[in-house]
Amino acid sequence: MNDYKFRVIFLDEAKEFLEGLEEKPRNKIIYNVWKTRSSINKQLFKKLEDEI
Repeated sequence: MNDYKFRVIFLDEAKEFLEGLEEKPRNKIIYNVWKTRSSINKQLFKKLEDEI
């Protein structure tokens, strides 16, 4: 059993955005999203202004 706080599903728009990035920033974003599934880190979400 996993200890995830939530499930991550990338919308098509998010996939398109990520595909448009260079490899290093894309990998960093994906890593942080996966990491946050099991431990909510408010610092990673501080720039969000709307619902996700």
